[in-house]
Amino acid sequence: MYEAIRPPMFFWHTRNDASVPMQNSLLLEHALWEKGVFHEMHLFANGAHGATLANERWKQDDNGQLDTEVQYYATGRYELTEGGAKEMHPNLDLTKFTSVEEWIQDCKRRRALNVANRRTNASIAMWPQLADLFLQQLWQ
Repeated sequence: MYEAIRPPMFFWHTRNDASVPMQNSLLLEHALWEKGVFHEMHLFANGAHGATLANERWKQDDNGQLDTEVQYYATGRYELTEGGAKEMHPNLDLTKFTSVEEWIQDCKRRRALNVANRRTNASIAMWPQLADLFLQQLWQ
């Protein structure tokens, strides 16, 4: 299936992402290059996981993301399964959670810490312009 569908791909990552290793993006970039997929990857020196635009609105947690109970439940149900825990958190013991509700509370606690430690990043904030330039290349 992959051979038949090769959409262009633009993506970026930060070197110090504490949730997803930078190596994942490097491996993806190499695989795309090997397959001849038109792509562009940007690697930013600093930035948190989920930085979106890393601007002032994001720093204040006013970026329009929908962190609803439904999303927490959907994530929690999967991640609390044996397969989900191994896939999503291979180094984390999720057996300490006895219910999805406990998982939700932990997610909220971790999110609050994340929001409190956010820093704006002008380099990351320009990724939409970089993506636009990438897309313009497709139409030349």
